[in-house]
Amino acid sequence: MRKGTVISRFKSNPDQVLSLKGKEAILATTDFRTKYIRRFRRPMIPKTGDILVFDYSHNRFEKINANNITNMNPLAQVLNNAR
Repeated sequence: MRKGTVISRFKSNPDQVLSLKGKEAILATTDFRTKYIRRFRRPMIPKTGDILVFDYSHNRFEKINANNITNMNPLAQVLNNAR
């Protein structure tokens, strides 16, 4: 996916289920304001084309290349919650 598309989807729904090329799907967020996430150390600033997310599946920050994302589903949609 294009980086701009990924960022706009994260802006509308910060919690997303991401399908990645060659990896398992992860539950990720770009909302770093929760007390739980603030306990973890943030890595360095991502490179061009990368997006910094918190991976709830592995409890760590990840730099994900937007080109490796094959599908994004908002968590609210997966849980059938209206937003």
